Amino acid sequence: MSWIFIGVILIQMLNKNDGWFYEEINGLRLGFLVEDILYHEHSSYQEIYVLKFKNLGKALILDQCVQLTERDEYVYHELIVHPALFTHPCPQRVLVIGGGDGGSVREILKHEMVQELDLVEIDAEVIKVAQRYFPSVSNKLRDKRVKIHISDGRWYVKKNRSKYDIVIIDSTDPVGPAKVLYEKGFQEDLVEVLNEDGIMVIQSESPYLHEQFIKGLCDFLKDIYPIVRIYVYAIPSYPGGMWSFILGSFKYDPVMADEALIEARWRKMHTKYYNPKVHKGGFLSVPQFMLKEKESE
Repeated sequence: MSWIFIGVILIQMLNKNDGWFYEEINGLRLGFLVEDILYHEHSSYQEIYVLKFKNLGKALILDQCVQLTERDEYVYHELIVHPALFTHPCPQRVLVIGGGDGGSVREILKHEMVQELDLVEIDAEVIKVAQRYFPSVSNKLRDKRVKIHISDGRWYVKKNRSKYDIVIIDSTDPVGPAKVLYEKGFQEDLVEVLNEDGIMVIQSESPYLHEQFIKGLCDFLKDIYPIVRIYVYAIPSYPGGMWSFILGSFKYDPVMADEALIEARWRKMHTKYYNPKVHKGGFLSVPQFMLKEKESE
């Protein structure tokens, strides 16, 4: 199917919706006013759009779900990366599963201690699109410390026995190819590639729209990691306006991290959202409805 024909279909869809793109999930409909259609194609794994939204800039959309917009992508990428990397005293080797847009890679490489970064992305087309349309997000993918592996994250972890200080699961929603990344078996396999003091972070969807999913994920992560912390932040272009992340750690607790040491490292880099107080605040201000305390506590 030609791009022109696909473009005509998309234009017809937008015209029907008065020029709006809608993302619908669990009864919620989030609308974005479209100014231009920049790209639309089917890869081997998913449908990929690049649209230009009014006031939000270019947006990457996979299978009808907004992955990032130029206006607020830094919130997601800074928050999936920095709490873990500032909690660990010396993160040198990092694994990112997913994250083909390069945003997590960009933030990780702000840490001077990082020596090696493996990026495992199942869909090579996502990387190509990001490099073409989102250079400010993907501009570190060609850094000499980065090795890109076009592979299924599950099989990469099973076959690879390198050890990492940090593993970041920067995946799409837990459906289709990404579903396995949210299963207990995969998390148990991750233990084999994490150092004894390693940290894992996974994006864990909307607290308002996926409450039971998040609770289930936390429950089995507590069987694997002695320290499990959930944290939340506001991200305007994601359904519900609030997004969650879960951190699992074998040794270091982000809540107990030394704020002065975090500040000393943070002063050497530029961030737009994250800072030492945001670090603590995200873990300490989790809404009550998301907390599931044990009866003994």
